[in-house]
Amino acid sequence: MGINELIERYCEETNILEDKNNLVVIFYGSRTTNHFTNSSDLDVFVITEVGKTIKKSQLIDGIHTETTFISNENLKKDIVRQMNNFNFYYESIFNTGIVRKDSDYLAEAYKLSVEDYKKQVFSCDWLKSNGKLSSVAIERIYPVLVKYKGANSDSKKLYYYELLGWIRSAYELMYNLPSIHFLKVYDLYSNPVYAQEQYKMELPSVEFRSLFLNAICSSENMDESLKLLFNMIGYKWDYNYNIEEKVEEKQNIKMKNEVEILNRLVHLNHWVYKVEDMLLKNSLDKEYCYFILLGVLRENYPMLCGEDIDAFNLKIEQAINATDVQERIDVLEELLHLMDYQYDLDYDDFTL
Repeated sequence: MGINELIERYCEETNILEDKNNLVVIFYGSRTTNHFTNSSDLDVFVITEVGKTIKKSQLIDGIHTETTFISNENLKKDIVRQMNNFNFYYESIFNTGIVRKDSDYLAEAYKLSVEDYKKQVFSCDWLKSNGKLSSVAIERIYPVLVKYKGANSDSKKLYYYELLGWIRSAYELMYNLPSIHFLKVYDLYSNPVYAQEQYKMELPSVEFRSLFLNAICSSENMDESLKLLFNMIGYKWDYNYNIEEKVEEKQNIKMKNEVEILNRLVHLNHWVYKVEDMLLKNSLDKEYCYFILLGVLRENYPMLCGEDIDAFNLKIEQAINATDVQERIDVLEELLHLMDYQYDLDYDDFTL
């Protein structure tokens, strides 16, 4: 089924264009750029006049579709939050998506605002200074290095993959490259043609991409992989672990706005669903995405609720030590429900 026919079928089944609350409807992703496999979703992005941020999945003639609904007000805030974290997810939607409904040229206005805010983000030199890591960046990375140094063999993986994430962010910013969401890194780094055609995205050098892909697909030589990659961003880490600098831990401030909390929970649920799918499919980057996700969940827990840190940390330890696929999936579900105990979201609304 061609993309135009699929879009028409989706619109017929959902009546999404007739709903007056829907201001903009955009179809995007691999289905719209003809870089899809049989298991690829049809991604749909809907800006609403009012309402909560939710994700809904359904089948259209046997093809999975995933629709994100977000209000105009919430989208403005989320663009700033995402781009401040060097995540340019919205750029690909507004630049490459197929617009089927647009109230008063709203999609074009968002496209321009995303481009403008991206320029502001790239003008910030917190990660780079004269071609090398800035002192601010080093202060953010050092606590992770300290934990990596002192961790046991199982926990070491968690900090290893977190360090790889910092290295990638630093490299991409140093060379004014767009930052890629951790769930998309392997697909884009391993297929530059796909990255260019679907996202019009310039990627790091072949050497960096090769080293990074090897690092995320295997944790057998963690020290050596980190050494090679740190060298590529101009940071001379003392490989004998002579780390003397003391850096204060970042204090998480609990979120109090219920709408923001629910939006964050929806995003986390979406990422859990994607990582579970990677685990089941035995994707080459499953370890990288699994451990990065554990770090994200751990960072978000105190901000979202933080009612029982000890119980949550015990569950994180269980997740770190888990090796069986089903055990990992089960513990991810348990972590997610620990985070939303107060709201008890119905996740069937968001995933298949």
